[in-house]
Amino acid sequence: MVVCETPSEAIPVVGGNPTPAQQNMRGLSLRPSSVVLVRLNGNVVGMPSDEKPSWWDAGELDVQMMTMGDVLRLVLDTVLLLLVPVMVFLVAYFSSNRALAFVYSVCVAVATYEYVWLAYRVRLRVFLPFKLHQKQTCRDIYGQIMSYSVDLRTCAITPIAERFFCGRKFLTAMLFSVILAGTALGFCFVFPGAASSDGLLVVAYVSTNVFLCVMAATLSPNVPDAIVVVVRYAYYCLASMNVLLKSATETTTANNRPVTIESYSLLMLSSCLMLIIRVMTSKEAMESAVMALLDVAGMLYLSCAAVVLEYFSRSPTAMNDHALLGFFIIVWSSELGSFLTERILKRFRMTNNHPIAKHVSSRQNVEKLIGSLLLGVSGSFIASATVNFEMVNYLVAILAATAIVFSQVCKLFLISLKKVAKTPATGEYLRIGGGVIDRIDTLLFMAIVFCPFFERKVFD
Repeated sequence: MVVCETPSEAIPVVGGNPTPAQQNMRGLSLRPSSVVLVRLNGNVVGMPSDEKPSWWDAGELDVQMMTMGDVLRLVLDTVLLLLVPVMVFLVAYFSSNRALAFVYSVCVAVATYEYVWLAYRVRLRVFLPFKLHQKQTCRDIYGQIMSYSVDLRTCAITPIAERFFCGRKFLTAMLFSVILAGTALGFCFVFPGAASSDGLLVVAYVSTNVFLCVMAATLSPNVPDAIVVVVRYAYYCLASMNVLLKSATETTTANNRPVTIESYSLLMLSSCLMLIIRVMTSKEAMESAVMALLDVAGMLYLSCAAVVLEYFSRSPTAMNDHALLGFFIIVWSSELGSFLTERILKRFRMTNNHPIAKHVSSRQNVEKLIGSLLLGVSGSFIASATVNFEMVNYLVAILAATAIVFSQVCKLFLISLKKVAKTPATGEYLRIGGGVIDRIDTLLFMAIVFCPFFERKVFD
């Protein structure tokens, strides 16, 4: 092997004759900071690539006329979006509203899994070029690339799956989740009162959350990320358990105080644990700082659901479980309005949009905000007609409109992370717009706006 030296690094040439790809790489004059980008992107200038274009390079809005098949797909997607709240309503109705906590748990578990992979991709894109932008030998650069850059298809459970289960990661994660959930189920029956009707509900909630937590943790990128997922989801599980603990202790005597869990203490403890984990497991100080910031942002994203559940559980009205359903209807109505507005803009070739932040994304525009406001406010009136929010209907509508407007900041932040990570969506298993976190990111500012009013009702 002959090595051709360039001013910035060495390019290996096999057999003494450079290949066309290596000739193209010679003209790039690669710096150490761009080596990792070549490895992560999988291509360089002049080299073929089968990857899909990212949102950073691709056009923001497709304005081609829709065919009849596109119209039918739009109708099908709209029906699917409408079926989700209908199914949640039916489940809540036939379970006396006790199944809503389980629905939120599934959404938060999937969102936690999606966010940890998004943060991992951001770490590879941001930290590695910063680290490698130093004058080092080629051997040092290669060692750092192999140390930090890994196959994105590997996860925390991959070594065990390859050794004992022929590389079947999902099956291995499922097996571990079932074993630990069964262990938690048996441990819960040690406590007195677990065999009662309300106790069985709490036991089922605990075992379900253990299963979801282990699944999300084992499928995380690596072991440190898996530990962070466990800490983050454990906070949500404990903070949201007030909804079930309140119903389980309503029949207790006046001498027995109901069991409650203070979510703020758990939030501080969880944040401290995540910071300690990142400091102890990170290879560099800059890496720990980047991952700590992403972990705090993830905690802010995913803990808002627990805060909403906690405030609703402390609400003095007997209709607090129905308020959970009403809150879900408002959030989903705003998402439906945003989805339909974007499709209508494409259908009628309305290219003169007004982006909220053009340097971030032209998809988040004023037109989509108006559509989201129309359906979100309409959903708030529908929810107020059947749910006791402890406030007049127009105040609920004003709060919903304010929360929807401020939620656009949350969406822009998530879009910025996805652009840095070079990924179009947090997931690809939903037909209608990416992953779960793409659909429930409105929940963050919804919680920030609504919770102070519920707090006032609690302490009045």
